[in-house]
Amino acid sequence: MLSLALVGTPAAQAQPAPNGPDRLRSLPPIQALPITSGAGSKGTAPAALTSPPYCDSDTLRTSATIRALQFWGQERGVAVGDHGSILVTADGGRSWKDVESGVQCRLNDVLWVDDRIVVALGGGVDVVTRISRGAILVSHDAGASWRRSADSELPLLYSVERTRGNHSGDRRSSITAVGAPDPITGATSFQSRDGGRSWQSMLAPRAVASTDALQRSPIRPTATAEQSADLSERVNTRSIIRASCQLDDQTILCAGDHGNIFRSTDGGQTWSAVRSAAWSNDASQGPPGACAMLVIAANEDRVPWALIGRETLEKRLRCNLVVGTLDASGAHALDHALDQAAMRLGVAAVDSFAASDEDVSLATLRRWIDVHQPPILVLDDELSAETKTALLQHAVAGGAEKVVEYALHGRGETLLHDSAMLPESGVLAGDFAADGLMLVSDFEFASDADVVENPWVAINTRYSGGSQFARGDSLGLGVRLNRGHRLPPRQSKASRRRLHIIQGRLKQQAAIIELLGTQTDASGQTAPDKFAEALSRLLDQTSREDQFRSAWSIARRSVGQSNPIAVWEEVARRFDGASAAQLLGLHARARQQSQEWDRHRALINGLRPSGAPVATSSSGVQSLPDAAQELLPTVGGHAAIVSPFQSNRTATPDSQPAVIQASAALPLGNHRFNGLHRSNRLLTPFRQASEHRQEHKIDLAWQMHPVRLIVEDALARKQRSATEQAATEQAATEQGEKAPTRSAVAEHDFSADVRRIADHQSPWSSLLRPSSRQTAIAVKTAAPPRLDGRLQEPFWNDTDAQPAQTRGRRPLTLRFAWDEQYLYVAVQGSAEHFVKTVDSEPVGRRDADLTQSDRVTLGFDIDRDLLTAMNLSFTRRGRTHDDLDGSDRWNPTWYVATHASGDGVLTAEIAIEQRSLAVSLREGDTWFVEAQSLAAGRPRRYHLMPDPLTRVRVDFR
Repeated sequence: MLSLALVGTPAAQAQPAPNGPDRLRSLPPIQALPITSGAGSKGTAPAALTSPPYCDSDTLRTSATIRALQFWGQERGVAVGDHGSILVTADGGRSWKDVESGVQCRLNDVLWVDDRIVVALGGGVDVVTRISRGAILVSHDAGASWRRSADSELPLLYSVERTRGNHSGDRRSSITAVGAPDPITGATSFQSRDGGRSWQSMLAPRAVASTDALQRSPIRPTATAEQSADLSERVNTRSIIRASCQLDDQTILCAGDHGNIFRSTDGGQTWSAVRSAAWSNDASQGPPGACAMLVIAANEDRVPWALIGRETLEKRLRCNLVVGTLDASGAHALDHALDQAAMRLGVAAVDSFAASDEDVSLATLRRWIDVHQPPILVLDDELSAETKTALLQHAVAGGAEKVVEYALHGRGETLLHDSAMLPESGVLAGDFAADGLMLVSDFEFASDADVVENPWVAINTRYSGGSQFARGDSLGLGVRLNRGHRLPPRQSKASRRRLHIIQGRLKQQAAIIELLGTQTDASGQTAPDKFAEALSRLLDQTSREDQFRSAWSIARRSVGQSNPIAVWEEVARRFDGASAAQLLGLHARARQQSQEWDRHRALINGLRPSGAPVATSSSGVQSLPDAAQELLPTVGGHAAIVSPFQSNRTATPDSQPAVIQASAALPLGNHRFNGLHRSNRLLTPFRQASEHRQEHKIDLAWQMHPVRLIVEDALARKQRSATEQAATEQAATEQGEKAPTRSAVAEHDFSADVRRIADHQSPWSSLLRPSSRQTAIAVKTAAPPRLDGRLQEPFWNDTDAQPAQTRGRRPLTLRFAWDEQYLYVAVQGSAEHFVKTVDSEPVGRRDADLTQSDRVTLGFDIDRDLLTAMNLSFTRRGRTHDDLDGSDRWNPTWYVATHASGDGVLTAEIAIEQRSLAVSLREGDTWFVEAQSLAAGRPRRYHLMPDPLTRVRVDFR
């Protein structure tokens, strides 16, 4: 239904007709406006360079963290920072004025090109895909006003400097910006010769480019805890200094968290705050902004987004966040997406500590507490008991008035539920968590995601020096806080209409659970059309502001369910202008055309590879043929077939038995996930993608992104192979001959687009080249190995063989070999990464819960589409888990043995039955294999955006 509304100025509508009623006058313009989203309407997804409405960037900008500070001469200066904040001074930094930037993203650096032209740059990242988007602002009046340059195709930018060799006063001199890799060219440097108006990529020659330098995006250096504490003590401030600038021998300015700027006129001996408490009438008066609440999270998965959002955006407490990282250095490992998620919740800054070393991490965390001296300290319950006790004592000794612990979905004296209404911000508390997870985390499988079952943050008070009777919904109650501890008051509160909307959304969680229940009917068969219709209707009834978040919540919960394809397709159709939706559309197409899924449909539906049904016991567990039952010994009270690769060495407590077979019992019974009944039939016919798509402006960053090009290449190759195979079979039938079983299309062929990616220096190029550290050569062997984790067989060190190495934070070395029946894999990694194991289930039990154990996960991507894979996981003690993109109904036969050498290397030797992989290997095949070393506590995840650093290429010869 189309609704017409009159749009015009009130004055025009009220103006009387001149000279009587017989004279005509112009009517205000008439415009057709939609009054409802309507069925099938297009929605909008969160943008990289803008903040959600609840963020209130205009208010937060006045006290945002300052990231860079630059002067031209002694008087004129510009400072830039979070939320698009820009400050200018004309008196040598004695006073500062806020200038409208027109952007809401973080600005990382600023440069004076000459006495009039100034360039500021930064950017953000897309949700889910983490594709970076750059923002460049140019001023031609010494910072008084700013305009965006031609930056639509640039990635996130970190720093800018004048190109060496050019005179500083020459307007024609070039400037160079450094940022994240350009997905099209792989370039990380970009040059402008016209004062920042236009930019071009600077490509390093392939012969001299450093591959190691491309493992991580270049980032602007960040001060360590020790350096930050030292600077803060010199300036006598309780905030971290992020930028500084020296005007002459005596005059120095520095700036940092909470918008504070300090000035010294005696060479840094004494300092005065020239900008503080910026939300007061006089920015130079009042206490400097300081951290009221310091949150320490064990890792990025443990950040309590809902709790932070309530305290910052709703209760207006200033907050800093410290997050553990697996990187040993701990200083440069945090991703910009984490910074962006925190910034949108009003957090001043995110810093880090090395979680891999408890002694180092404890010393680092004490220094962060010394810098901030927070009245409120919030500790992750996942931190060790010793660390929490030491930090509590240190904080209380330093003056902290309250110390609390939080647990995600645990028990506590108070609970912050996802459905808690926050009237000032106009959202539900869970909205903060959902928006944060879109940026920093992949989907958790529904069977493991406690967030679906227990959507809350539990809070327990460990120390309170204030009133013991203060009760309420804020951690600040009972704590003495001054004006510098609080964020500026919100300019406008949520409207009454918005409050009515979020009241209606309180019933949406039940509606989503009911919606997911429509995936199966009474007979256990899926009903994709019914489900798709219900999903579309639910989203049509959701406000535009909340549609993408609701759709994403449903997509997250559908992973591991019977048919997520319908959800992915609906998101792709409804939000097709966003890279996140385009990626989900690729996932839907890849799943539909996946060789892994196509070859295992019969197995997952309860049939053996030959088509014969699998015997089922009365307990609902798949049983083996009678001949195999005779070979079953007892291992830990559980049956296991004698391995054909069994080692004759004596079993030890550390590796018992010597070879573990992961096929003794095949669970066939029904399971319950999130209270929903799951039938045996996992795969069902898929909905076809919509033929009608709304035209959008071409997004080159996505269209030319390596992930899209590689996936499209794999899908096209699969289609081409199927067409040629059909033609070959038809020709053979006409000639009365037997058709070949495989297509004549070469497995190692890549399209021109993919070859072009390999030619550029990018994180993906090493994976696509036949000769690189990430390419392994698998040799054919005449004799099988003895699985003992020692790699003593000659073929492991064959001159024709070639190992490959992942480039992630916990690198692994992989070797491959094969024969007519088995694929052999050797995995080596640091033994210190495989210490923690939980032996709650007996060895040999299929699909053990490995979440609380250090483990290796291998994903075999035989069609190289990056988005589907057969996954095998194991611990050093032989606990195993296997799945097909999260489906535990895929039950292959494979064997694993591990051995820890004296030089600190853990080696795993694996044999996988080719029939279980539904392949028959031949020379010339090329696969991608993902290999990850996962720390205990990290849940199983469905990775939406592939990571090139965790993958290797395998060429079979």
